[in-house]
Amino acid sequence: MSRISVCMIVKNEADNLPALLRSIEPLDAELVVVDTGSTDATVEIAKAAGAKVSFMEWRKDFALARNASLDRATRPWILWLDADDRLPPESVEPILRAAQDPPERALSFLIKNTIDGGATGSEFSQIRMFPAHPRLRFTGAIHEQVYPAIFALGLPLEYSQIMVHHTGYTDPATVKAKQVRNRAILQDRVAAGDCGAIQWYQMATSMQDLGEIDEAETGFRKALELVRAGDADQHLLSVLPSHLASLRLVRGDVQGAYDVYQETLDPDPASWHPNQISLVAQVWTQVLGAEAALEFWEKAFTPSVRQALLPVDPKLVSILPLQSLAEHWRTHGNEPLGLEILKILKDVLETRRPPRWVLPDAYVRHGKPARAAELYAWCIQKDGDDPRAWSGLVRALRMCSQEESADRFLRAGLEMWPDHPEFTDLRQDSGLVRA
Repeated sequence: MSRISVCMIVKNEADNLPALLRSIEPLDAELVVVDTGSTDATVEIAKAAGAKVSFMEWRKDFALARNASLDRATRPWILWLDADDRLPPESVEPILRAAQDPPERALSFLIKNTIDGGATGSEFSQIRMFPAHPRLRFTGAIHEQVYPAIFALGLPLEYSQIMVHHTGYTDPATVKAKQVRNRAILQDRVAAGDCGAIQWYQMATSMQDLGEIDEAETGFRKALELVRAGDADQHLLSVLPSHLASLRLVRGDVQGAYDVYQETLDPDPASWHPNQISLVAQVWTQVLGAEAALEFWEKAFTPSVRQALLPVDPKLVSILPLQSLAEHWRTHGNEPLGLEILKILKDVLETRRPPRWVLPDAYVRHGKPARAAELYAWCIQKDGDDPRAWSGLVRALRMCSQEESADRFLRAGLEMWPDHPEFTDLRQDSGLVRA
């Protein structure tokens, strides 16, 4: 018997539910469904699949409904899903393996907003699997979260590569209807004084999508104020500046967008969301010129999936940076480098995800080791311990005649990967011998 309870809340999901149920059938999970007022065949479909169905009046509070489903679960692990989710076949085995472990950590999955089976769409990390524990409950009337409870309980959080396809945010009419609903719920919360930074942010994004520009700016400013005052949702700092800048750009005020960034940006780009890096590059290009924007275009190239808590399309976010870099180098006398960057772009467009270090590799081959060294360091900062990025950094530093720094990074690399082939020639060239 599976150790997983799949917990869901539903209302009028007869069109969506069968596809989800087919996708999760290999999990052999306990199905716990809370219905909040369906008038179609949703309940019958759920019961036919063996679900434990209960009923709850809708009270404009997603966390309340979600927690009602958790209360009815009986197995060690909770996996929460929505009717418009789909579980790709390749995600089944990793979930079953994780469920064999003691329920002592939470797992964040990659959620992909898609309607074409995952070929395109934006991705973000979201906690979807965690222990069945009475203190692990959701908070938030809209875009409910379980992270605060996980943090309070002291559970480790693992960012996994397990994928869930979400089909509910792809149709413009559906998105607009959801944003109207979300705005109304959040306005009620604000009026009741039950609102932190994340609720202000969510309400502002709803208003932004609905074209209510002035109201959206007020909401984003309030969220920024609360985060700066110590609100727990510090990850919002990675996107709030770009939301504020985007509102200026809607009005055609590029200088105003630049001024907003000067006021609100964290000076370290490593803390920025990929979308924010790209937008900064666009604004810098228009206000300060192409040369000033170059480092941001380089760092906006993000084909690999990062632990983004807010959606990013890894394909779309790479296209404009690579186009801009290719054009820059072609117009600055390095046609071969520009053409190689266009080849990287071709791989991205064909949904082959090249690693982040392919860009500094290209710089090394075309005589730009100083820029390459900076980008290899960026790769290490963003992607963690990648032996290819470390060895590339050593080579680039040597090309820049920075032998002392190169040897320092080589020693560090050898400590982590003493037998990795990437470091064999580097060790011999440096004269270092194995201990």
